[in-house]
Amino acid sequence: MSAPTPLDSQPVEAPPVSVSSGRIPSWTSKRTNGPMPALQPVRSGLPAWTVLVLVLLFAPLVLAFEPVFGQWAGVRAAGAGVVAGLLIALMAQRWRWDLLSVTAAVLVAHFALGGAAALPSTTRWGVVPTGRTLQFLVLQVVHSWKDLLTLAPPASAYDGPAVLPWVTGLVCATAAGVLTLRHGQALLGTVPMLLMAFVATAWGVSGSQPALWPVLAWFAGVLIWWSWAAQRRRFDKGLDIRVGRRGSDHASTTGASASTGISRSAVHGGTRVALAALTVAAVSLAALPATSAFGPWQSRTVLRDLVDPPLDVREYPTPLSAFRHYTTDLENEVIMRAKGLPENTRVRIGVMDTYDGKTLGIAPVGVHPGAGFVPVGDSLPARTAPAGSTAAQISVEALRLVGPWVPTTGVAKSFTFSGPGAELQQDGLHYDMWADAALTTGPVGQRTYILDTVVPPNWSDGQLAGVEAVPFQGSDTGVPSGVSELAAKIAAKEQGALNKARAIERHLSEKGFFSNEGSGNSWAGHRADRLQRMIDAVELIGDDEQYAVLMTLMLHSQGINARVVMGAYPGQGHSGDVELKGLDMHAWVEVEFAGVGWAVFDPTPPRDQTPQTQTPKPRSIPRPQVLQPPEPPEEPAELPPATSQKGTDPSQDEDDQIPWLLIGGVGGISLLLLLPVLAILAAKARLRSRRRNGTPASSIAGSWAEVVDMAADAGVKVAPDLTRQEAAWLLTDVLWRNQGRPGTKVSRNTARGASEDRRGQHLLPAGMVIPRTVVVAMAADRADFAEDDPSAEGALNAWFEVDQLRGELRRDTSWWASLRRALSLKALRRRRRARREARKDRARRAGARELDDAFSAETPQVEQRGRKGRRKGARR
Repeated sequence: MSAPTPLDSQPVEAPPVSVSSGRIPSWTSKRTNGPMPALQPVRSGLPAWTVLVLVLLFAPLVLAFEPVFGQWAGVRAAGAGVVAGLLIALMAQRWRWDLLSVTAAVLVAHFALGGAAALPSTTRWGVVPTGRTLQFLVLQVVHSWKDLLTLAPPASAYDGPAVLPWVTGLVCATAAGVLTLRHGQALLGTVPMLLMAFVATAWGVSGSQPALWPVLAWFAGVLIWWSWAAQRRRFDKGLDIRVGRRGSDHASTTGASASTGISRSAVHGGTRVALAALTVAAVSLAALPATSAFGPWQSRTVLRDLVDPPLDVREYPTPLSAFRHYTTDLENEVIMRAKGLPENTRVRIGVMDTYDGKTLGIAPVGVHPGAGFVPVGDSLPARTAPAGSTAAQISVEALRLVGPWVPTTGVAKSFTFSGPGAELQQDGLHYDMWADAALTTGPVGQRTYILDTVVPPNWSDGQLAGVEAVPFQGSDTGVPSGVSELAAKIAAKEQGALNKARAIERHLSEKGFFSNEGSGNSWAGHRADRLQRMIDAVELIGDDEQYAVLMTLMLHSQGINARVVMGAYPGQGHSGDVELKGLDMHAWVEVEFAGVGWAVFDPTPPRDQTPQTQTPKPRSIPRPQVLQPPEPPEEPAELPPATSQKGTDPSQDEDDQIPWLLIGGVGGISLLLLLPVLAILAAKARLRSRRRNGTPASSIAGSWAEVVDMAADAGVKVAPDLTRQEAAWLLTDVLWRNQGRPGTKVSRNTARGASEDRRGQHLLPAGMVIPRTVVVAMAADRADFAEDDPSAEGALNAWFEVDQLRGELRRDTSWWASLRRALSLKALRRRRRARREARKDRARRAGARELDDAFSAETPQVEQRGRKGRRKGARR
């Protein structure tokens, strides 16, 4: 008696497949020998709760943006970006978004949430974006990277730079979340974190010292995370087992069983993690001394140190060029008003220390630490003021200043402009940290602002005794030869920088004379020839400009760091609310002492110490008064058009000035580039909709056509001479191999083939399993050849299998391959060729029918002629 075949066995229904429980039975195929791998749970990524680990790893990176921004602006922007990016990654994992969907979600989050996160001052109620918010979000994606390097910290004083941490957090968190949660690539998911750390460090503040132990602790946490994620992946794939836990059903049917010894490494998983941690610690201890070759650990070079500020102060005339104009032409005119000025405080306008033979200019960037005018906002970086300093808030109204200079005093903390042009003046504010001087590139004219500052004390000689002066590091050119000789002669008997500076100060102020008449030996300017004539003359004659420059050059020749300060101060005892006129303008010398600061020296003689001339003044002879005819009236002067914008709302102008042309151009170009992509996706979606929404028979046939199209887009060509089921088995072996296809052992059943439900259960002869591709092919065959008409439920089931096949392809291929298949034209070209071949086939069949009809019409005539011929032959 022969053994019973599978068709003779009794029907046995397989239990339902439960993917969520992690228990999926193994299955055997008649087309392969031996047991096939068990169906694995649909888990290509890591559990959703691991997003909490990503939050912990991103937290230190978010805090790294705070030093350069201050006031928690950097933390707010970067933190909001990280939260938004991780939420997008969770949604992408939940709904299986493709790359285009994730990109669209990032763009929507950028424009919807970027204002509240990075630009709250431009929004309404701190949340709703305005036209100005959208403008900043478009432009600052490009400009914030440069602006943050050229602006002086804290960057929270500006609108725009915070877009950098927002975009960095949003993009890096999205990439890390998608790679980790969806694809399970914990190692690759750390790369965006390292990129965010690089941005926070490279765009950080200068002179900061990296913290060693927090960095090592972060890397140790990353190592533990990698180890856990890798072990989790091995458990999910069945390569390792958990000792002491009940294994899943598939663990016993796969090759990775405990009896084989393959998974022994899981027993020592904790040991491997500990050994890996010790390895990293050993490598770190060996690598830290090697880093000393690149410089001391306490120093850090950031991009800000390598970028020169864009402002070239040499474009502006030196402040000293207007000194004689103030003291003569505007002698009795109010130059500025100050309210709240502390006693014995000098207002600083310009600071100069570099001589080129023509003018004493402002030190360029790099000559001194912090030298150079850099953009600042309303708040300046916090600096340590000397002991005994006095905090002050001064209201300044500059009325008749020449040039872009902004008067200041002490160690400034913030500037708040008001009045006409205040916003442009605020945006154009630049500050020199070394000189404690300010200028604005905004509109010239009247400037009104409030200055918060800390005024240092006036150092006495007793306090400076024994303190060394800072050596002069600059280089002067074109200095008259008599300057160094005069300095050496005066300071020859003095010891110490302070005594030499006081000796030069006394010599100039006591033996020199004051004169600003602009004739003879008192011409304006401080060119080399002017200073040489001043030294060679019998008497030293000049005003603050010449004496201050001369003393500075003399101190430079002695190796003492000194500078000229032009400013104003009221008479002795005046403080509080003062008016500073042209006669209150002065120039003095400051010398830098190590660890103390700058001390003031006044080398200019008193104004009443004038030179005595021997030439008598001409006697004036009165002339008789003659009545002169009246002069003709002058024509009215043409005035420039009024530019006052009083009464207008600045915020309204800002909202109206939206670069619609730029936004439209960028949007148009983007739409033009995306148009082919959208056209391909729309064509495929339309074709899929037509196939799905037809009659049940056409819908089932369309489901098989959809499977063939997916194969064509994946690069698998189905030969036209294969039957559907032969092609289905071929696609199963080639394209959907080992991709976790739900299949169930079933009993033998009717000759009608497979009967499936929505859970993927099928009834077949015992020992057989039916892959999804074959299910769709058999359904299409039944729809074409069965006597009964297919039902709508059968069409739904067929398309359900198609959707599952599409999901498996997306889940088990890279995002780039999924994108390439989604935009592939192979399926559309295959369908076009099929339609063309069908038309040709119809034309061939039509031609054949016409030939048959013509032959049928000719046949009776031929037979009639044949019969007549036979009759004639018979008569003969």
